[in-house]
Amino acid sequence: MRRICVLLALIAPALASAQSPPNFLWLDDFELCPSPQPYWPDRDSDDYGDDDYSFVGCVQPPGFFPVDPGDCDDLNPGINPSAAEQCNGIDEDCDAMVDENALGAGTSCDTGLVGACSSGTFQCQGAAGLVCISDTPASPEVCNGIDDDCDGHVDEGNPGGGQTCNTGLPGACSTGTTVCQAGVLVCVPDNQPCP
Repeated sequence: MRRICVLLALIAPALASAQSPPNFLWLDDFELCPSPQPYWPDRDSDDYGDDDYSFVGCVQPPGFFPVDPGDCDDLNPGINPSAAEQCNGIDEDCDAMVDENALGAGTSCDTGLVGACSSGTFQCQGAAGLVCISDTPASPEVCNGIDDDCDGHVDEGNPGGGQTCNTGLPGACSTGTTVCQAGVLVCVPDNQPCP
């Protein structure tokens, strides 16, 4: 007995209004159609079909195509399983994850800061997009010729200095105080002049 389900007229209004009825499985008589093929609607023409609708048969119905399934937004050609993930809080590649491996994330950038904080890496922060985050967060200034605290000044405040030290010189010039000079702590005599 030939079994033909003709449901296109019933679901056409739902397709036109972008509603999501249950999936329909249309089957021609297997005696006449031994190898039915799957078809899906592809309203955004991105070669991926809308999972909310399906057709299996030997004759391609109007509005259905032999494309791959998995399109989670069949009205947006930029959203489908092969789309590149963007940093925007949207699941472009239809894998139920948002912004994973987003384009541009992980690449080097200039934070606009100075000193050790200038080099950064783009990180995806959802709706805020790609944000350049410093690879080296600001830290207390030390005597090393580097702007550690990223304030535009190097070794300011005599970091590590101010300690009593022995200059290695004789007599009154032997006692000194450590001073940060050119990124190095040196022992400067307290009494001047000294040789």
